[in-house]
Amino acid sequence: MNTSKTPTAAPWLVLVSRSAFFLAIQLLIALIFVVLGNADAWHESARWWPFVVIFANFVSVFVLVRLYRAEGLRYLDQLRFSRQTLKTDLLWLLVGSIIGLPVAALPMNTLAAALFGDPMA
Repeated sequence: MNTSKTPTAAPWLVLVSRSAFFLAIQLLIALIFVVLGNADAWHESARWWPFVVIFANFVSVFVLVRLYRAEGLRYLDQLRFSRQTLKTDLLWLLVGSIIGLPVAALPMNTLAAALFGDPMA
């Protein structure tokens, strides 16, 4: 029997919610520029991406805090680290970084050229 107060779909929605928040906030900023009469509202809104990131992250953390409270848990308890596994965790971080950084960096210029027309954009 599931005694959780959180709907069963909530964890699956959280997986895509952050991306949805980024898009929604970017669209909201573009809409503001449309209302203000800007002819190129989408490109103008792209200049505000640092604020999009900040607001989307605030909303994401807020949603997570609410979901944890519905479960009777605390969000900050999930962020604590264990001293017993610290060395192993740091080793995994190092290994993951050695593998992940080149994998993430290799397609960077190609994707930038494909998306923006210039890898330096």
